[in-house]
Amino acid sequence: MKKILLFALAGLFVFCFSVQESWAVSQWSRKYGVSCNTCHTAFPRLNYFGDQFAQNGFQMPGTEDGDEVAKHIIGDRLNLNELTDVFGIRIAVSPVEVKTNSRTEGSSKETLFDIGNPNWLQLFTAGTIFKNASIFIETEILEDEIEFNWFELGYHNIAGSSLLNVKAGKISMMEFHALTGRLRGIPNINHQVLSGVKSSNGAGDDSISVAQPVPAVEWYGWSGPFVGALGVSNGAKLRDTNDEKNFFGTLKYFVAQEGDFAGSSVSLWGLIGADTKDLLDELTDAYTGEAQNDFWRGSGAFNIRYLEKWDLQFAYLFGHDDDFNLTKIGDQETDFQGIATILGYMPTPQWYLALQFDWVDSDDVTSLQYTKLSPSIWYFPRDNMRIGLTGRFDLESESNKKHEALVHVRSMF
Repeated sequence: MKKILLFALAGLFVFCFSVQESWAVSQWSRKYGVSCNTCHTAFPRLNYFGDQFAQNGFQMPGTEDGDEVAKHIIGDRLNLNELTDVFGIRIAVSPVEVKTNSRTEGSSKETLFDIGNPNWLQLFTAGTIFKNASIFIETEILEDEIEFNWFELGYHNIAGSSLLNVKAGKISMMEFHALTGRLRGIPNINHQVLSGVKSSNGAGDDSISVAQPVPAVEWYGWSGPFVGALGVSNGAKLRDTNDEKNFFGTLKYFVAQEGDFAGSSVSLWGLIGADTKDLLDELTDAYTGEAQNDFWRGSGAFNIRYLEKWDLQFAYLFGHDDDFNLTKIGDQETDFQGIATILGYMPTPQWYLALQFDWVDSDDVTSLQYTKLSPSIWYFPRDNMRIGLTGRFDLESESNKKHEALVHVRSMF
């Protein structure tokens, strides 16, 4: 019944928000009358113009047009959007997924073969409230839950300066890094070192990966080719169990702002934080104290864009946890390092080819070790739909290798 309700809701939105022009496939396409490829390469991956558009509070770069374009002027102090200019829909479906050594049958590991996985439906709300005020909300509807994935309120160009911008909500700590782990060229797979490794090995009450959305406030600003950002976060949850805060920051430099390599950049990013866990008596479950893990992460990255066809992203990340297991037995200091990289090539608007490599290594915790190579090919029947096949080859395991073959469809409208 719930699935029927979700698809009925999607159909209602499509009917209500449909328009005649074939290029009008999302709220900004409808608002500005432009193709999705104005801001995206292989969506959701942004091109350089799309980065600038988002950075400027979803206003055209170099402008402050939030009061002007496609607005209903009610008075001197009020203007409103067309609903279709702020609401959109995204869907993700995996028709076929094959994963070796991923299904337990008795005492053995067998191949997992899944058909028709409806990953999610997103109600996507984004745009300008008024000049230099923006929202970005992804309400994600899964099979068994509804959640706010990303939820941002932004104020931009404060006092007329590009150096003063503020975002608050569930935001990305790596938004301005040259490789963020978000808005990926291959959207249905993650970068392991960014999304798959959590502080305290995920055992804490406030464990995080560096790429996940977190409740935070962030300042950012730009001048010429330089972008800087500083933020503070509660951790994984808004109402966490401790009074510790996490601090993060980015410094980015655009090597080229025009020409064949426009949008190419290098960046440095860092995070310091703390995770805790309540300790309970094994027999009585009585509270006996709190274990704390202080941790930090550091990353350098670059992005080479060429002719709006080639797109190479590379990031190296090093991490340290004072107590990776968060137990009362004793601290387990842990260091790890990893690489996330993807090369994308879009020879025509209909085709996208990509090769992703992910590697994580640790001498302290061997379970973190991970190496996968992922070739991928995608076809775009329209600018707002992509259909792809991705292979994932496990190069780490000596036995029980977990290879994958994934067919994925994604659309926005």
